[in-house]
Amino acid sequence: LTVAGQSAKVYTTIAAAMAAAVTDGGNRSFLINKGAYTGVASVTLPSGADWDIHGEGSAVTIWQASGNSQTLLTLGTSGVNDIRFRDIRFSAATFTGWIGVTNSAAANQRIHFESCHFTSSTGTGSGMDIQNTDYLTVQNCTFDGAITTGITASTVLQKALIDGNYFACVTGLSIAGNRVI
Repeated sequence: LTVAGQSAKVYTTIAAAMAAAVTDGGNRSFLINKGAYTGVASVTLPSGADWDIHGEGSAVTIWQASGNSQTLLTLGTSGVNDIRFRDIRFSAATFTGWIGVTNSAAANQRIHFESCHFTSSTGTGSGMDIQNTDYLTVQNCTFDGAITTGITASTVLQKALIDGNYFACVTGLSIAGNRVI
């Protein structure tokens, strides 16, 4: 598929698109079309690769759990990467013990979320569990429903900007092992 002179590949699952991007290497942009997607992905970006992952809107682009204790996306350690998420709804649906997005404790990543929605109708879990980053940005996101914790930061965050978010969950922000300055 070619769009505006650029090559584009079409995948039926988010995990398949991400796995192919890891194999291809380099910087990647993903457009997740409107719809509900299930399945989990665990990826290690190529060192130095930056990824932009965009939905068509958090009301219509939904990545949801399909079982208990699932992590929708796990980002592995690979070097310094910028990973940007925008306009995606991460949903536990009715499942418990889920995590929307997490990364490994040894990560050197700059992770950015903008206009994302983390929600659960009756399930429990955490919207994101960010274990170590060079930089974390969470702007204009919503955390609601039966989510236990919106953002968990369990080890070192070098720098973080948490701005303009709406928390209507049990615990909005849980910081352990970090200094707040």
